This record gives sequence, C-alpha cells and structure tokens, in this order.
Amino acid sequence: MYEYIQGKLVEKRIDAAIIETHGVAYKLLIPLSSFHAIQPGNTLLYTSFQVKEDSQVLFGFVTKQDRDLFELLITISGIGPKTALALVGHLDFATFQSAIANSNVLLLSKVPGIGKKTAERLVMEMKDKFKKIIKDLPSMPIGPTSMISDAINALIHLGYNPLESQKAVQKAHDDKKGNCDLGALISSALQKI
Repeated sequence: MYEYIQGKLVEKRIDAAIIETHGVAYKLLIPLSSFHAIQPGNTLLYTSFQVKEDSQVLFGFVTKQDRDLFELLITISGIGPKTALALVGHLDFATFQSAIANSNVLLLSKVPGIGKKTAERLVMEMKDKFKKIIKDLPSMPIGPTSMISDAINALIHLGYNPLESQKAVQKAHDDKKGNCDLGALISSALQKI
C-alpha cells in the first residue's frame, strides 16, 4: 500500500521510529539494525503495511532489500511479523542468504524467537523461495565466504550478538583483505568488538 515514507524524524526508539510528514506523524516499527542507521533530520523508510483482524501496523526499513526480505519471511508458516523483524534486525541480507545456502541452523537459531525446529523449517522453505526469486541460489564456495561464516559462528558460540559478530568479522576480513586464516580472522574480529 505504501512504498516509503519520507519526512522529519521526530523520535527514535530501539523498536520504533516516528516520522512526521505534512503534519502527520507515522509510527513505524523498525528492526534493530535500522536503529543506528536512522539519522536525525530528513529520513526515508521503506514500508510494509500489515493488517490483521485486531491491528494495523506499519513497519519501516532503511533499505528496500530489508523490506522485501521481511515481506518474504512473513509468508512462511510460523513466522510472524515480530519474528521476521528480529531476523532482519539481527542478520543482514548477505549473512541470512549465506545461512540459508549453507543450512546454518545454528546461526539462525541464535536470533531471538527462532528455535532449532523453526530454523530448520526456515532453511527448507527459504531455499525454495530464494530459488524462485533469484533463479539460482548460489552455493557458497569454500574459501573466504565459508571462513567468514565459520568466524561468525565462532563468535556467536562465545556469546556475542549475531549482528555484532557479523560486523566485526566483516570489518576484520576487509582490513586483512582476505589474507588470513580462520584463527587470525577470529582474533582480529574479537579486537573490533
């Protein structure tokens, strides 16, 4: 119904943003990843308007890709808007796609609201949906991308937040320009948290 809303950011909370445009203030529920990305001033959020029998809720996303992933996730049985928002907020698209391609149930089950069975169902159903959308779900090659995934999993096992782990490992990998082994990548990522 609404593609995006652009206006002045009036208030930002960990779970919501209020944007005023032409004298009307809209409350949009946002994923955790959007909290830091939304800056004061003029803001644009891509929207998903969800209507149920007892509620009408507007969700906001910094990128169109996050919004599209959210809308894809809520088509899966057992995944409601709250769980889909948690997935989008804790895993960026590339990491999520990698987790699906590699059947990384452990990473998915670290997201709040996702248990092992839900993660397994998510992998199974999302592989089919990605194949339809992307035509070819690329299998993740052994090498840097697989090493990044292994490093993220290691940090998660150490108790770090999945989103924090992902950002730290990606930064460490970029700093090393991909020229390191798994142990060095994990050590470098730990220094960035």
